[in-house]
Amino acid sequence: MLLLKTLTESCVKKEQWGTQMLPCCGFTYFPNDALDTVDICGCPNGIDWLSIHCNGSIKLITEVQKETIIDIETYRKKVHSFVDKIEDFYKKSSPKNIPKDSFDRDGYTAFWNEWRRRRQIENPEY
Repeated sequence: MLLLKTLTESCVKKEQWGTQMLPCCGFTYFPNDALDTVDICGCPNGIDWLSIHCNGSIKLITEVQKETIIDIETYRKKVHSFVDKIEDFYKKSSPKNIPKDSFDRDGYTAFWNEWRRRRQIENPEY
């Protein structure tokens, strides 16, 4: 989810979004009341970096302070390609058991609502 978020927002400090860009796991989803945004909580064993928008580019800074700058269009295409592969894998996997517990179900719903909203921002045909 956070990769999609980097397309429209900068993450300028490690604690800003509360989890890693590529979390190891995401065992609890905390949905907002509108079910259109979710905070994901998991263990601290993921991969993280900062992403800073600047003049049509995005600067990525790893946890060991290695930096790279990439133009936003190239970055957007890479992120979309990656998240589309994740979603395709998910769609092809076993049928989903939607949680019966309302909190878990709302978290699941909010996750996919936010995913689709963020994925469609620059591609309405998605």
